[in-house]
Amino acid sequence: MADRFPRGVAVAIEPIPLSSQRSSMKTVEHWLEEKRVSLEDVSRRAGLTVERVAAIAEGRWTPSPQDREQIAGALGLSVQEVSWGHTMSPRNIRYHRDGLREDF
Repeated sequence: MADRFPRGVAVAIEPIPLSSQRSSMKTVEHWLEEKRVSLEDVSRRAGLTVERVAAIAEGRWTPSPQDREQIAGALGLSVQEVSWGHTMSPRNIRYHRDGLREDF
């Protein structure tokens, strides 16, 4: 296997710590609390239903790029300042809905 860099060449790679990458990223739910804004206000400003904004805030729904722009704008933020991923485990949702079966 060939070397990526010629021998004798020093390459300094400084990783960016994950903690500093995500230090300002917060979920929609956290931003709502921090900015003291209601779901209704954000949904009205964003032009989305309260149910959709609630699902996104609770981590049950991953928003489209357009939804992200609308919600971030309604909160006075950039899209990059918000963590948009799911925060709930789908497995846990299934167990809560169906219950844990005893006869595996």
